[in-house]
Amino acid sequence: MPLTATLLALVQAASPAEPPDCAVYEAWFARQEALHTRFRASPVQSPMGYQSIDSPGFRQNVERILDGSDTFYRSLSVEAALQERAEHDAVLAEEWDRIQREEPELFLNPLWHAPGIDYEAGYYRDRIFYRVETRASARLNRSAPEPVSLPEGIVEAIEGWPEREPLDCSMYSSQARSHENDLNRSRPLAFSPAAFSTNGQFAVIYIEDVCNAVCGWGGFYLLERIDDEWVVIGSAGEWVG
Repeated sequence: MPLTATLLALVQAASPAEPPDCAVYEAWFARQEALHTRFRASPVQSPMGYQSIDSPGFRQNVERILDGSDTFYRSLSVEAALQERAEHDAVLAEEWDRIQREEPELFLNPLWHAPGIDYEAGYYRDRIFYRVETRASARLNRSAPEPVSLPEGIVEAIEGWPEREPLDCSMYSSQARSHENDLNRSRPLAFSPAAFSTNGQFAVIYIEDVCNAVCGWGGFYLLERIDDEWVVIGSAGEWVG
């Protein structure tokens, strides 16, 4: 049987107690697409790839979870996240107008108009952007996210990641579309295997996208199987470079 057909058969035959990695990955992609992800290099447009278990960055992030230095926090629903983002963007626009009115001298500085590749100019602009973002965040005064306890068996499954490799789901994934980054090279996402809870109702995956030496993003995602579908319910260790 061709590999693609084999993978499809695995997905169709999977029981709730032992779902395949591919269904978990697809659920994460669907959520990102629904959120219209804010990253310029949209992970929705990246083909699936797989992180090497021997990667120092991967091991470091896994160790942070296993030693308890990173905590999982409950994720907003797609609807709530989109509403929060809309409120944030509205307040951000108001604060941007405000700083332009109150401190016009900031934008007369030659560094503001210098080419984007100029390091000093980039630092200057970043400081202004940070001030605007800080003012907007202070006005919104978001409450702290709710910590989430990892279900039984998840930690043990994460510890067992070096013993297994994930399925290659990219051959039939409807989301696996190629993406070219600013270096004009294809950039795949890196996925860990899925770590399933003892009862098969929960799963954790680690996802990473490194575009070059100075940018990228990554993090752990906790999913729950609800009404026979996987849903992202939490995250931990999210970072943006």
